Amino acid sequence: MRYLQYNLFERDTKNASGKAKNDVSAILRKYGFQNLYNPSANAYIRLAQQFFSILCIPKESFMFVQYPANLNVFYKILSLKKCFKVAIIHDLESLRGFIDVQQEITILNMFNVVISHNSKMTEYLKENGLKTKVFELQIFDYLIMDNNLVNSNYKKDEIAFAGNLQKSEFLC
Repeated sequence: MRYLQYNLFERDTKNASGKAKNDVSAILRKYGFQNLYNPSANAYIRLAQQFFSILCIPKESFMFVQYPANLNVFYKILSLKKCFKVAIIHDLESLRGFIDVQQEITILNMFNVVISHNSKMTEYLKENGLKTKVFELQIFDYLIMDNNLVNSNYKKDEIAFAGNLQKSEFLC
């Protein structure tokens, strides 16, 4: 069996926007998951890479996908493949107002397993028609580098916040 991850083009954004996805990729690589393809920096080439890579996925594969990260057409092509598919949810496009919830549920139902953040997210998905098996992550932790270990010499008037500051009105 081949263990594959539908990998992403990793950007150094200088913020936390890609941190969770990059961490998941690093963890999967640590446990032997191979990248489905090596993403080009050129967006058009990446589209072709994704298309042809999905077509070549062997049946005996375990495919791990980070959701959302792909165009819907790629999810549809992936749904035709007979491999075992797992999706970890980073965000729900329907909650962000980008797509209809039924469109999102259709995509998520093509997976054998979905990894949800928590019981509230699972409840939302099930209420809207999710039929596939769900596991709840409970906490989305981040990897830290050894040189960033916490010590007792921290500044007491500073905090670290993992979230979107524009959406965090409670901080104002």
